[in-house]
Amino acid sequence: MLLTETRRHFTGRAHAFEGLAALIAERVIGTGCKRGWVTKRSADGGVDFVCRLDVGSEFSRVPIVVLGQAKIEPTIRGSDLARLVARLQRGWIGVFVTTGIFSRAAQEELVEDKYPVLLINGKRLARELRLLLNEEGISLGEFLEREQRWYESRLQTLDPARILHDAAFGTPVTPKAAVSDPENQ
Repeated sequence: MLLTETRRHFTGRAHAFEGLAALIAERVIGTGCKRGWVTKRSADGGVDFVCRLDVGSEFSRVPIVVLGQAKIEPTIRGSDLARLVARLQRGWIGVFVTTGIFSRAAQEELVEDKYPVLLINGKRLARELRLLLNEEGISLGEFLEREQRWYESRLQTLDPARILHDAAFGTPVTPKAAVSDPENQ
């Protein structure tokens, strides 16, 4: 039911699903992950949204670029995943969110090639939607409209690496001066 209504909401504007997919990715990845922006359709190059995952804290914090792809499709195949995988750089991870399923061959290819891509299928998407609606006490329609507004306000054509240095995502990562240790002098 939730997936059917979600698909219906995004009929004719499937690109707007990318904002919702970024939110679901943020929730599934968990603490430390913040969604950044969605890419404009004409310039996405296989990436629909960008998030940032901060692992650790303070001096020991490492930011990681999270590239996302979103599709309202019944079945995602290996060729669908390949565009996202091709955009990953060393140390980055990918996340693919769909209202459908991932083919067995696509899943096997990711495992075999050890691609760092998190797969979120329609069942998990529906579970997260149900939790969000219960937490916020709003209807699916209200929720999807709000997420569509977020999407429209976050359309960007930016280099994904920029998220590592953007102050909106916390303190920019810069090398700190070496601290002298009097006991080792």
